Amino acid sequence: MNPQTTTIDTTTLIQGFMITNGGNVSNGGGVFLSGSNPNFTSLIISDNSTIGSSSKGGGIYLDNSSPYLYNITIINNSGGSGGGGMYLNYSDPILMSVTISNNSAGGGGGMRLWYSNPILTNIIISDNSAIYYN
Repeated sequence: MNPQTTTIDTTTLIQGFMITNGGNVSNGGGVFLSGSNPNFTSLIISDNSTIGSSSKGGGIYLDNSSPYLYNITIINNSGGSGGGGMYLNYSDPILMSVTISNNSAGGGGGMRLWYSNPILTNIIISDNSAIYYN
């Protein structure tokens, strides 16, 4: 897949697999979205990380994106300065039946928001760790 020619929009469905062991990036160790609104269903996003003291979004990094996430487990990710599980930057995703646990970061171990307003329904955020904003 060539990311320069791939289109991900509101009709894109990413379903039924595991995103794991991603890293060696500054933002979005498992998933990085910028200006995109796909649908994620029945995924496990685990054991991803970012590198660098200002890195963000070990599991998921959203920038100006508002995807729909349903039946997702975000677990055991680490995200440098913010958002071990998820980092939202100017993003308004819809999360339903999502578990965010055992993630870590400098700030916001489970989820960190920057000018973002997610809609959360049936969410479990537990056992995450951070130095601040946990």
